[in-house]
Amino acid sequence: MPAGSLGPESAAFDLAQPTAGQRIERLAEACTILRRLWTENDQSTSTDSTTISKTRVAYPGPFRRHARPSSSAESANRKLLRVAAEHADIWNMPGPPHLTVADFTRKNRVLDEYCAQVHRDPTEITRSVQLNADLRCPAATRTHIAELADAGASHIILSGPNHQRRAGTVRQIVDTIIAPAKALVGVMLYLRTDN
Repeated sequence: MPAGSLGPESAAFDLAQPTAGQRIERLAEACTILRRLWTENDQSTSTDSTTISKTRVAYPGPFRRHARPSSSAESANRKLLRVAAEHADIWNMPGPPHLTVADFTRKNRVLDEYCAQVHRDPTEITRSVQLNADLRCPAATRTHIAELADAGASHIILSGPNHQRRAGTVRQIVDTIIAPAKALVGVMLYLRTDN
């Protein structure tokens, strides 16, 4: 669940674009409300932007008994990392070429610090990165996967190139990147084929 960082999202509904801080506050509020709707009866809550009165537990609730709304911290400023520490099942950010492995390592450490502040076990949050699959240099993509795994990522989403609909592209990604990287214990690799 992102914090709505794109202007077109607001423009599509003819809404003023809130500041980044306002969007992050609303995300935290939405996470709290969803958890209450999934776990508590007869909730009433009122904030600056939301009023919910006399609700009942939303049914069906999440599959996991103590589920939290999943949060995507994306580029992850510090305030958004705090929200992820409080609410997220999964924390996701873009990897190379957008952000470096060093960026992931630094933000991962900050997320751990926030988990300590809110008395949450940091291992409860899956660390996820989206990475472009570079078919011109599959070895570089495999290196990024290994470095991200060493830095704490356990969930890596590979985005195929824009020309992936060309016959054989998915097979090439599997054969040259995913299959050789399978030796990385504890890392789930996913291939995103919808972009």
